[in-house]
Amino acid sequence: MEKKEIAKNILKRLMNQGYQAYFVGGYVRDQLLNRPTTDIDIATDAKPEAILSLFEKAVPTGLKHGTVTVIEQGLSIEITTFRKEGKYLDYRHPKEVKFVTNLYDDLSRRDFTMNAIALDYYEQLIDPFNGQSAIVNRNIESVGNPNERFMEDPLRMMRAVRFAAQLQFQIEKNTLRAIRELAFYLQYISIERVKIELDKIINANHPEIGIELLYSLELIRWFKGMIDGPLYFIDHGKVLQTINQTMDPFVRWSILFEQLNSTERNRVMDGLRFSNKEKQTILNIFKAYSIIQKGQKIEELKKCFIETNEDDCLKSLELSYLLGYIQKKELLEWKLTLSELNKQLMVRTLKDLKVSGKDVLEIVKQPPGPWIHDLLQELFHQVVFDGLPNHREILLQRIENLKEKVFDEGED
Repeated sequence: MEKKEIAKNILKRLMNQGYQAYFVGGYVRDQLLNRPTTDIDIATDAKPEAILSLFEKAVPTGLKHGTVTVIEQGLSIEITTFRKEGKYLDYRHPKEVKFVTNLYDDLSRRDFTMNAIALDYYEQLIDPFNGQSAIVNRNIESVGNPNERFMEDPLRMMRAVRFAAQLQFQIEKNTLRAIRELAFYLQYISIERVKIELDKIINANHPEIGIELLYSLELIRWFKGMIDGPLYFIDHGKVLQTINQTMDPFVRWSILFEQLNSTERNRVMDGLRFSNKEKQTILNIFKAYSIIQKGQKIEELKKCFIETNEDDCLKSLELSYLLGYIQKKELLEWKLTLSELNKQLMVRTLKDLKVSGKDVLEIVKQPPGPWIHDLLQELFHQVVFDGLPNHREILLQRIENLKEKVFDEGED
């Protein structure tokens, strides 16, 4: 059974018990835009306790705000009770939540008119704020007073930018004015929430739209813990020229970070709470990027492989091409050479050598120390760059030859 049919069965069950029930939010918006959607949200006048009793697999995921997650045939659907909200005290959470029976009250608390449309079981739309008109005109427009909506949760300003990048919509003039006036309130929003929106902008079909808005509205200036940080001062015009020419999010991040030095880059990634994996990938891309700038030599390509990995080398090649450091022909040549190297390069780490630290100790007969790693590193370099065969007997003999050097250095 399709997701929509499963969800409609949930609507019907609520309706059969005398409750109102509607599809709401992004699901309805994306249906009108013929866009694929993953999340399906339902709003109802049924209280959370009633929802929990009505469905066998129901999880109280946010009872304070009236949200219960119902699981049907492996599909998770959030059902939230109609509610009105009191004043926001921390720029995110309302002081109080009051459950109501009126759909209009529930829709009126939402961020943008295109997200304040409801769809009933019979495919009829309830659209009190003209969200359909906003969609037709490709507008992002606040529900009611934009200043009030953004003061309730300043992250909504980032969401407006994200929707512009994802949908190629323009931000309605009063909504745009409010963002420009209230941008500095973004400093009160946790950087983790901001990073989620940034990731969605970077992954959008048109990230250049989002980047331009982040700078022109000065939102990028007010990231918590990063006010007037190095990212704010780059020439973002250069970013706009290339960032939409790749679909790789890491290459897109690298284009945004390219004008920063390594210290600034690390500072920004730490400030934005990049995961260790994300940070390492970006660092690898720039390490490979710096290697590639030295020219198309087998030694440099091998170094790229050894110090990073094939995937990050390819990302750095794409970055080099997009920034104009290599031409299309060179890009194809580098990729071909990398592919050949990938087949030929049998030794990529010290563990791939046919000898170990134990073998080194038995031959050199010196107390253990950092010199073991240094000697293995020398062997590794000779195998990878000088063509020394990775055969155990040959490597053992080479250790014998290097023993005198290690011993002499120890005497010094």
